[in-house]
Amino acid sequence: MHNLHIVVTKTETGEDAVSSVRSSIDQWGDENNWRYFCGAVSQSGKIFDLGKGRWTPKSIYDVNDSFRCYLISNYDLTQGEETIQKYLADPNALKSADYYNLQCFAEFKREICDLKEYQNLEYLSNFDLFKHTLFCQQFDHFGVTHEFQKEEEGELWAVFVDMHS
Repeated sequence: MHNLHIVVTKTETGEDAVSSVRSSIDQWGDENNWRYFCGAVSQSGKIFDLGKGRWTPKSIYDVNDSFRCYLISNYDLTQGEETIQKYLADPNALKSADYYNLQCFAEFKREICDLKEYQNLEYLSNFDLFKHTLFCQQFDHFGVTHEFQKEEEGELWAVFVDMHS
């Protein structure tokens, strides 16, 4: 499965941002978890495109909109809710795929709660990848991880990592 994971870091250039993220996640995964670094977009709108992977770095507004659409469209996962109802009706009726649906449903709902409770995101439509994380450090998920200290010098860059797991 392919997914986009954004890693936000603070450096002077897009090239430095990609290099920094490459070094920080180099040991993550195994032979079945490989990745491409597609490039990076700065908070001010600069684009560094490596021409690799499935995602092309483009305007930061487009990237934030993509994450907002993902959050909003998946917020009410009916499949998970239907599986809960199925379980309540007959706990023995669930199959392995049903439990997987419940797991995905619970993980996603946990991330939404984290955004609202701990990251002060009142509305999903206000998600900003430079301020919020999603499935942080879980590189095999569509998400956003922050790897910088506020006092570091440089500009914030969103590095596009095309993950295969």
